[in-house]
Amino acid sequence: MEHKTPNELIEEIKSQNCEEGLKAAFALAVLHDEDAAGPLIQTVGVGGDENWVVRSQACVALLIIGEKAIPDITKALTEDENYRVRAGMAEVLGMMRSSEGVGDLLNALEDEHYKVRKYAVLAFRRIEQVDETVTEKVRKLRSQETNQEVLEAIDAFNTKLGIS
Repeated sequence: MEHKTPNELIEEIKSQNCEEGLKAAFALAVLHDEDAAGPLIQTVGVGGDENWVVRSQACVALLIIGEKAIPDITKALTEDENYRVRAGMAEVLGMMRSSEGVGDLLNALEDEHYKVRKYAVLAFRRIEQVDETVTEKVRKLRSQETNQEVLEAIDAFNTKLGIS
């Protein structure tokens, strides 16, 4: 079995070969290489591999890398131009159940794209301890939101917290 460096694996993720990208994303996750966070994040977007399996594996790899990847994840959530990347990073932060990205998730509730707002709400649903700032911001979003997917995510959030 050939051993590859993290940089070689990152290049494979960027390649157009879905199978190789998937293997590389998994290998980087196993290595817990925080330098891989940036390329993994880009894999989630249109600029990366178009195959949803590789995008999903990139998110799983970020989860495995864990808290070391949070600075890159929050940067992508707040700065990336691609809504798929921003939505994916909101979802990953929720899966991490970390309160470290709460401020950036609060800002994501105002994102121009409904998918980002939806996954930010769903992230808050997964984070165990949310404060009044979060519930108030979600309540405000509920009164202004028109997208059905976001409204359903808000209803699920409210149900979890026992808010009617």
